[in-house]
Amino acid sequence: MADRKNFIFSICMVLLGSYLTIQCFRYPLESALFPRFLAVLLLLLSLVLLIRALRQPRQAGPKGPLFVIDSGFLKNPPVQVFGIAAVYVVLISVLGFVVSTALFIFASVSFLDPKKRKFALVYGLCYSAILYVVFHYILGAALPEGWLI
Repeated sequence: MADRKNFIFSICMVLLGSYLTIQCFRYPLESALFPRFLAVLLLLLSLVLLIRALRQPRQAGPKGPLFVIDSGFLKNPPVQVFGIAAVYVVLISVLGFVVSTALFIFASVSFLDPKKRKFALVYGLCYSAILYVVFHYILGAALPEGWLI
C-alpha cells in the first residue's frame, strides 16, 4: 500500500458506493434505472481504485497515525465542496429537493466565485423551479419532499 490517501479515499468511496447502491435498489425500477447504473458504476470504480491502492508497493515513509488532519485540510477547496455536497444530501430529506437544490447551487456558486452571489441566488432559484416544472408537470414524477416542500 503505497499511498494511504488513495487507500483511505477508496475505502470511503466503496462505502459510499455500497450505501448508494443499496438505497437505489429500494426505489421502483421505473424511476431508479439510471441512479442504479450510476451507483453500481461508482461502486465498481471504487473497487478498482481500492485494488490498485492495495497492489502498489509499500513505500518507506513517515510513520504516524492513519488519519491526520492538518490545519490546511479543511481549507482545501475539494474538501469544502464535498462538505457542501454532504450538507445538501442531508438537507434534501429535511427541506425537500427543490429548496435544498436552490441552496446547494447558491452555496456552490458563491463558494467558487464570491463576487457572483446575486447570480448564484437567481441561478439556484431558476434551476430549482425549472427542475420542479419538468419533473412535476411534464414527467409527472415526484421529487423528494421534506418539511418545506
